[in-house]
Amino acid sequence: MITADFNGIPSGKPYICSQSLWQYDTGQQLQIKGLSGIDETTEVHFGLKLYSRAIVKTGEYDSGANTLTVDIPNKFSEYADGVPARVWVHLRKSETSAYTIREIQIPVSEREKPDDYISG
Repeated sequence: MITADFNGIPSGKPYICSQSLWQYDTGQQLQIKGLSGIDETTEVHFGLKLYSRAIVKTGEYDSGANTLTVDIPNKFSEYADGVPARVWVHLRKSETSAYTIREIQIPVSEREKPDDYISG
């Protein structure tokens, strides 16, 4: 599990870097901690430089721990080009109102492609 912990991070800092993900990792999750205003409707947008659209996910919210856990799309770990993959935490307030509150940068460490890897 990759963790992005915003506890103690000033609200004026727009992004943090998380632990890295290995290229071609599958079945990974991102746990987001310490953000106010998040809940089970919070969207997490996964973006890569080469895609024109982000992959949108929602996850499981634990109100007691104030954590949101989402599945990382397998496609997200296919590219390791030296630029961290980017994740945006997006609050949807209504059908017509939503906004991004923070960014998480996830470094993807390069490795050889496994023989049995199937693109996600």
